[in-house]
Amino acid sequence: MGSTWSWRAVTWKGCAARRPLRCGEIRIEDGAWWGAGVIVVPGATIGAGTVVAAGSAVTRDLPADVLAGGVLAYLIRSSCAERGGSGFSL
Repeated sequence: MGSTWSWRAVTWKGCAARRPLRCGEIRIEDGAWWGAGVIVVPGATIGAGTVVAAGSAVTRDLPADVLAGGVLAYLIRSSCAERGGSGFSL
């Protein structure tokens, strides 16, 4: 059994006088990697074996074994493991 990292996060969403705090758990599953400067919003999960490119903003759940990146991170490539290989092919 692997371990799953979990943090409780609180962020400001707009002016505190008009909007409440946004709270939620950030889940980072086994074997996930992320580059420098990655931002993850509360409530998002980064799946096991997923790689997130530097400077990305993760605003939703990312499935296991994918390469994701961008501001509003999107799926760039699936793992070769799904096709019988290992790792990512370029």
